[in-house]
Amino acid sequence: MEVKATEEQAAARDAFTAGRDLALVAGAGTGKTSTLVMMGGASRRRGMYIAFNKPIALEAKARFGPNVHCSTSHALAYRAVGSRFQTRLEATRHMPLWRTAQLLNLDRDLPSAPAA
Repeated sequence: MEVKATEEQAAARDAFTAGRDLALVAGAGTGKTSTLVMMGGASRRRGMYIAFNKPIALEAKARFGPNVHCSTSHALAYRAVGSRFQTRLEATRHMPLWRTAQLLNLDRDLPSAPAA
């Protein structure tokens, strides 16, 4: 069953297929993903979907066509500059907790609330 586009969704789809740049910014549950699926299906133009976390990006990838790249903001940033910092990233991957605490200047136990 095909969903009829709202006025706003049709305007976004038309802007995308015309080649204009646009960003969809709206609250939760307002139909952003449905709009993007419509846009992706209306054109073979390339698009990008940036998700908050990996499960959302993977779900989006399953819904969109191959012309829409789905990623998290962290993965996008890593692809852009991660290789420049690869040595530093690898060095901290297996850093012992005591060294992390030392780098953060944590030289004493921190109080915590008792378990309920």
